[in-house]
Amino acid sequence: ALEVTVQAPESLRDDLRNASLTATLADAEDETPRPIDVLSAAQADYGRLIALLYDQGYFGPSISILLDGREAASIAPISAPRAITSVVMVVDPGRVFTFGDLSISPPAPETEPTPGFARGETARVSTLRDATSAEIEGWRQAGHAKAEVASQSITARHPEAMLHAAVTLDPGPRLSLGRLSITGDSAVREKRIREIAG
Repeated sequence: ALEVTVQAPESLRDDLRNASLTATLADAEDETPRPIDVLSAAQADYGRLIALLYDQGYFGPSISILLDGREAASIAPISAPRAITSVVMVVDPGRVFTFGDLSISPPAPETEPTPGFARGETARVSTLRDATSAEIEGWRQAGHAKAEVASQSITARHPEAMLHAAVTLDPGPRLSLGRLSITGDSAVREKRIREIAG
């Protein structure tokens, strides 16, 4: 049987284990996973665990994934061990980062502020993503259907444990609805279809 141990602060341990493909393999009730599958999962776990930590505000983590004492990142797939019985993940998340200077411009008209997207709040990647998506959707609701991110600058300042973000949007032109063509057979009258479509 494959044993997976997560050595990390208790508050993060369950989340890290749930994000881990290696732990998912070990928890499966069928047969013991092949060593190459364990190695592949462990090598993918570096990125998965970092993504989870970034979303919780940890931008300076240290992650080690040991397969029977060997660092998974140092093992070539063609040199996979014949057997793996123990996986130990050692995670030092470092300090929690907070948001510093933030801007998403130009702001869309009538867009509500995104909760948690403010200086001094925990710097979660999902919060930054949500705030950007809300502004893009705001522009689209205002008739700018092609609104998108034009550029972004995201800087993690480790001495201050602070994340700065500047996102520039391109609202694009304000568009209007063109001719609506209705084709195909339908039991609903065309006039009613146009009313439904608005």
